[in-house]
Amino acid sequence: MALLNFLFILLLLPSSFEAFSDEIPSDIQTQDMHALIAQACMDIENQNTCLTNIQNELTKIGPPSPTSVISAALRTTLNEAQSAINNITRFSTFSVSNREQIAIEDCKELLDFSVSELAWSLGEMRRIRAGDKNVQYEGNLEAWLSAALSNQDTCLEGFEGTDRRLESYISGSLTQVTQLISNVLSLYSQLHSLPFRPPRNTTTTTLLTNNEEQQSLDIEFPEWMTEGDQELLKSRPRGIRADAVVALDGSGHYRTITDAVNAAPSHSNRRYIIYVKKGLYKENVDMKKKMTNIMLVGDGIGQTIITSNRNFMQGWTTFRTATLAVSGKGFIARDMTFRNTAGPVNHQAVALRVDSDQSAFYRCSVEGHQDTLYAHSLRQFYRECEIYGTIDFIFGNGAAVLQNCKIYTRVPLPLQKVTITAQGRKSPHQSTGFTIQDSYVLATQPTYLGRPWKQYSRTVYINTYMSAMVQPRGWLEWLGNFALDTLWYGEYRNYGPGSSLAGRVKWPGYHIMKDAGTASFFTVQRFINGDSWLPGTGVNNHTDATLRRAWKDDGRFIPPPEQVLLIISLTSSSFLYQVRRCGLGAANNFKMSGGDSRKSRRLALIGVSTFLLVAMVVAVTVSVGYSKNGSGEDSKDKNKSHVASSMKAVKTICAPTDYKKECEESLTAQAGNTTDPRELIKIAFNVTITRISEGLEKTQLMHEVENDPRTKEALDTCKQLMHLSIEEFKRSLERFGKFDLNNLDNILTSLKVWLSGAITYQETCLDAFENTTTEAGHKMKDVLQTAMHMSSNGLAIITELSKTLDEMHLTRPGRRLLKEAEELEVLGHDDFELELPEWVDDRVGVRRLLRMTARKLSAHVTVAKDGSGNFTTINEALKHVPKNNLKPFVIYLKEGVYDEYVEISRNMTHVVFVGDGGKKSRITGNKNFIDGVGTYRTATVAVLGDYFVGIGIGFENSAGAEKHQAVALRVQADKSIFYKCRMDGFQDTLYAHTMRQFYRDCVISGTIDFVFGDAVAVLQNCTFVVRKPLSNQQCIVTAQGRKERNQPSGLVIQGGSIVSDPKYYPVRFDNKAYLARPWKNFSRTIFMDTYIGDLITPDGYMPWQTLEGLTGMDTCFYAEVNNRGPGSDKSKRVKWQGVKTLTSQGAKNFLASTFFHGDDWIKVTRIPYYPGVVSPTHH
Repeated sequence: MALLNFLFILLLLPSSFEAFSDEIPSDIQTQDMHALIAQACMDIENQNTCLTNIQNELTKIGPPSPTSVISAALRTTLNEAQSAINNITRFSTFSVSNREQIAIEDCKELLDFSVSELAWSLGEMRRIRAGDKNVQYEGNLEAWLSAALSNQDTCLEGFEGTDRRLESYISGSLTQVTQLISNVLSLYSQLHSLPFRPPRNTTTTTLLTNNEEQQSLDIEFPEWMTEGDQELLKSRPRGIRADAVVALDGSGHYRTITDAVNAAPSHSNRRYIIYVKKGLYKENVDMKKKMTNIMLVGDGIGQTIITSNRNFMQGWTTFRTATLAVSGKGFIARDMTFRNTAGPVNHQAVALRVDSDQSAFYRCSVEGHQDTLYAHSLRQFYRECEIYGTIDFIFGNGAAVLQNCKIYTRVPLPLQKVTITAQGRKSPHQSTGFTIQDSYVLATQPTYLGRPWKQYSRTVYINTYMSAMVQPRGWLEWLGNFALDTLWYGEYRNYGPGSSLAGRVKWPGYHIMKDAGTASFFTVQRFINGDSWLPGTGVNNHTDATLRRAWKDDGRFIPPPEQVLLIISLTSSSFLYQVRRCGLGAANNFKMSGGDSRKSRRLALIGVSTFLLVAMVVAVTVSVGYSKNGSGEDSKDKNKSHVASSMKAVKTICAPTDYKKECEESLTAQAGNTTDPRELIKIAFNVTITRISEGLEKTQLMHEVENDPRTKEALDTCKQLMHLSIEEFKRSLERFGKFDLNNLDNILTSLKVWLSGAITYQETCLDAFENTTTEAGHKMKDVLQTAMHMSSNGLAIITELSKTLDEMHLTRPGRRLLKEAEELEVLGHDDFELELPEWVDDRVGVRRLLRMTARKLSAHVTVAKDGSGNFTTINEALKHVPKNNLKPFVIYLKEGVYDEYVEISRNMTHVVFVGDGGKKSRITGNKNFIDGVGTYRTATVAVLGDYFVGIGIGFENSAGAEKHQAVALRVQADKSIFYKCRMDGFQDTLYAHTMRQFYRDCVISGTIDFVFGDAVAVLQNCTFVVRKPLSNQQCIVTAQGRKERNQPSGLVIQGGSIVSDPKYYPVRFDNKAYLARPWKNFSRTIFMDTYIGDLITPDGYMPWQTLEGLTGMDTCFYAEVNNRGPGSDKSKRVKWQGVKTLTSQGAKNFLASTFFHGDDWIKVTRIPYYPGVVSPTHH
């Protein structure tokens, strides 16, 4: 009978619900309606009552049609669900244990969920019957009815651990409700469209069209969102004002999250934002269904933590163990950790339970053991989240998509098997299931991808990395053959050592998807109708555009750049991850280890160097697999194998270098059988240190026998610079050994800067021999050749690694630093806590310092020429700076001219100079090249100590134009800052020598190359004053000294002005001025948002003249972006290959926040700073 009804219904199938709004012709109306009503009451115990109830409801609705039958069935089902709640309430008096009482309360809440979901569905049907064409009915009805069908099962599951007496009573009350919902869902699915059943023929190769794959994500918001909500969600998170602030220390509106949630408005139609300050919140938070459109914003994973330890063994139902439970529609969470600390011995213990429709979780961590994430029902989206567990730790019957998430396994109890998912779909008509896409399964225990909790369990993995501990069979049975024919498990183009499909299960319900058309069904766009609601949340997502990937003919998958993962071990046990280079033979073994606790997870970069260099640098096909070496190999064969593997590892490490021979020979001599790329890179660094040290010894000998004063000074300079070069390699070596994935970008940036500095120091050593008359310069070049080549190789290896990770988007900053000014209000509190850089440990002292103005700073010592301070000279004050200081040491320079040469040495860190202004507190000198002093040594002030800050100071070299090179300020301090300072001189005024430097609102004057060096420097809102040169000279503002293409250095001049000094103004067209000339081959300078006066010649740039001719014109990198003024016309600029035209996107690479990560170290000082483009008001 059911089959006949179904076949008859197929004859009625319209193309869309628009057809449902039409009345059925009278000649078949009665016959059709009877069939539909019979379908709605199929398998109901009291069928006559069901038929009567639906007929009664139909008479209230209006003309009979398919939609009216569904509406009548929904109304009947809704009435039954409400009756069931009343029946269950009466059973409360029969409960004899706490667990039974909790289970009954669960049932009441779950039936209430069903009532709501049926009511929503009924309302949707009313809009459809009314002709509303804009209703997102397809996804809504399927989602709501699917959820309503599962709630009753969860109710009954709560009686696990009892004598089941009450369960049998309650089950009888639920049977009819469950069957009615099942019938309505089935009827809706059949009338709307046949339920999706992906093809079982796995040889199908149908692909999506390019247009389908590349659909734009920039779509309209759904109509159920108000205009105010849309505007709110379009804003960046930092631009949203919090409605409530939770802080453990009492600095917010509430001390607990529960209090804040309880105070939120019920059934809110607008987004209500609760900011939860950093802290450990020990509470169970239950956000009922009336709490709609709530958003929790934390301070980051591991910073804002909600934790509890409810568990099944304590007498709680699984449903009620959740640390955080959310049921209200439209919930969003970001930058939070949800944790259940019950441990594996206590079995079911949920950290997060979600029944919120159209909910989104962004950058959250869900931590537990068994049953960690309970994706119970409705549509859910997880992006860049972390999920930890042991057994079924992603389970439930929601329609959930997890994108770019990291799934970590933990150690289970003995004899337990680790399973990631247990999806609970009970009907083929439910639209539920789990999609794990573009994610990472980082299994440290033997792990299975999932097992079928319910009959129609559905889970797919798409483009996901699987570590070696994922078992070859992939999936695990629940019990015997249960559901193996009816489940739907699929894998599509995954990668990693655990992704091999060769040994996978052969169940009828398991599918190897080879066509994008099938896989696309499980993406955000189609599976959870994400395009209609996710754009409004501000959380990024991937549609099916990411499905097409490159495959080799032999079936091996080449991981796309954005999905190659750092292979990390998170337990104390080691494992091997091997990369086999196609055509090059055996695999290289990467050994990895780590720790289980997230707090102790200082994630190490072990195998990534070789893996990424193979995949991205050498550009060869990558495949992954287990070692083919058996235990029966004799020691000779094993040794040969190790040697061969080591040689291949060395070649791979050296692949991106310019001096491969030196790289391979030095590593081969030192590496032994080492294949660990981290150790090989350490060896490369140590070999370089040895080579520089050898050069230093030879330099000392040369110095002892040298008689020429200028040459002797050059050798002395080389000694200092080579010491500095060694120090840069040593700190790079130390930092390389402390890789932290959460801070990876900053680590690699620092390594590049420091290694670049080491190269520049060696080059500056050779520059010191300019105009010497002895052969020492040539000898020194020979002495340093190998060291310079090895230094170059070290930088090339780290640079290539950094580029690759950047392309894969794995180098995101791991923690938030000081908030931007507009973000301070986001969180609704004025007394926010500064999150300071790692180099600061006296936070109170720093806050006090940074909140004061320059004149009110509490100085540690005061220098005054008139004797009114602690000292009369700066050098006396510097003797009192603690060595390797970690706290700001403030030296106040009272108004006066300080005629002395000052060096802030390398061990004087965190020194702060504060003066009364660039024209009032001045440090002056007159050393110069003509008088026999090398350029490096002419500096009036030299700053080598990291984290130096200068505020309101003048630096001057008064030697004059006729004395040629004469430096006022030389800076080699990493992360140094100069604010409202003056640098006055003529040729070579500001020597921005190495490291990261920031200048703001400064004035720099000079004639030739008066801003030069090889630092990574940004100069914002600075004024460049071109002074009158000698009569036969021309003026050049910059001469940047980047020697190698891999160096991250360059000058960025942003938002300033280039103008004439009054004495130069009359002769500015006779003694021409240029923006730049390439001091070294890869010189790099960018002018952005800058006023350029008419003094700059239309050519703009001047070549560098050497004995060999003009250089740098094709290899430099000069660009001008959005400048203004009479000298900014680019139409007549030189036509060198090195003069670039930057797009707005390309220019972003040179913004301070990108170029040298200024957000991480400038903002904390409160010194004005543009992280991006200059504000329009500046102009």
